[in-house]
Order: sequence, then C-alpha cells, then structure tokens
Amino acid sequence: MLNRTSLAWSRDGTEKIYVQTLLEQDGAEAFRWLEQGAAIYICGDATRMAADVDVGVERTLLDVIARHGGLSSEEASRYLDRLSSEHRYQRDVYYEPCSFHPPQQTGRPSEIFPDGRR
Repeated sequence: MLNRTSLAWSRDGTEKIYVQTLLEQDGAEAFRWLEQGAAIYICGDATRMAADVDVGVERTLLDVIARHGGLSSEEASRYLDRLSSEHRYQRDVYYEPCSFHPPQQTGRPSEIFPDGRR
C-alpha cells in the first residue's frame, strides 16, 4: 500500500529540492521501509538527471543503507544490487516531450487502436 511519496523538483520552481537531500533527511525511515519491502522509484528527464542519479542519488542511497543497516560499503552495495534485481530500486528516465517526435502512423485509427482511440 502506498502511503507516502517524496517529490524532489530540482529544475522547477525557485526552491531546489534534490532526491539526495530527501534520502539523507529521512534515511532511518527509508531504510526501515526497505526492510519491510518498500521500493524506490526515481524518475526524471534523461538529459538533465541521469548522470546525477547514477552518481549522487545512488551514493546517498548506499550511505543510507550502510549507516542505518549497520552494513559495510560492500554489504550495502550487495543490498542495493538485491533491491535492483527484485525491481525495488528502479530508475525511470525519459526524454522531454518537446524533443520527442512519434513516428508517423499508418493505417486507419481502428487498425492502430482497436478501441477507436486516435
């Protein structure tokens, strides 16, 4: 059951909120939830976020796991690998809509979308 989401908007608005900051602030609770089966999904624009996620967020998550789980860095890395293999740590990286141009569709709409959508 989803009972909490934390949103980090580092590119929109005047206040910069980063995923790393939220993980650090709520590290003990985040780790407790992971131990109870929670999942972490991080998503954002590939052109501005992907490299930062790979480096900053993952490093922070590893630190949270090690610190609050009482694990070594190697054990924390294996823990994160396990979360990934269980699909409990996932990144959804997308491209901005304005830069995406869908392919031209051929055929009638009923052939493309049998339910009549266009």
